[in-house]
Amino acid sequence: MKKRYWSSYEQAKLLRLRDAQKLAWPAIVEAMPGRTEGACKVQYYAILRDQAQARRYRPTRLAVSRPRPAPVIVTAPPVAPATTIAPAPRGASLSALREAAELRLRIAERGLTGGWFNDPPPGRSALDARRRAAAEATQGRSAGEVSDAG
Repeated sequence: MKKRYWSSYEQAKLLRLRDAQKLAWPAIVEAMPGRTEGACKVQYYAILRDQAQARRYRPTRLAVSRPRPAPVIVTAPPVAPATTIAPAPRGASLSALREAAELRLRIAERGLTGGWFNDPPPGRSALDARRRAAAEATQGRSAGEVSDAG
């Protein structure tokens, strides 16, 4: 038994015996000394698979393909521009202006959420109280330093 790679000569002979001469596998094995029937079958189908892949993924395939026809450009007849109707000018009603002003005032007084999410009004949170106390303490120290100097 041969335990080496198939040469290109052996591969060509295998293809010729199977495809051109239409021999059965036992006859092919007799013509290929040192190769078993299974090895011949595996090699034959591997060759066919490789050839199919080469045909499928050949880079020159695009160059060989027939040229595409040029696209046909159809031009539509010119269409007159549609006349647009300008909407009538809408002035804001007095009640809408009043509601917008009230909303802005409410946001300024109570904050954006206006107490909906249990948040205190601006300036009344614990963080604001700490900031205020720190600011008063720093002002008191600076005022005390001035009074000690005088």
